[in-house]
Amino acid sequence: MPIRQMLKDTYALDPDRVVQLTAAFEDALQKMGSVKRDDPAALAVARHIIELAKQGETDTARLSDGAIARLAASGT
Repeated sequence: MPIRQMLKDTYALDPDRVVQLTAAFEDALQKMGSVKRDDPAALAVARHIIELAKQGETDTARLSDGAIARLAASGT
């Protein structure tokens, strides 16, 4: 499931913010060497990015890196 669908289902955002979170998601997947959007790790990264955004993070690189760090820490 692409992050855009998750955002639509869980989080009301302006279009620019959706673009930013999608960019963070794509960046994280690239850093992980993964391109499969339906992989459980990709879905976990998307959830982590959404959670970080809800906590107020606005920097695309910090969203990406933070999601990867959370994924590594959680083991999911």
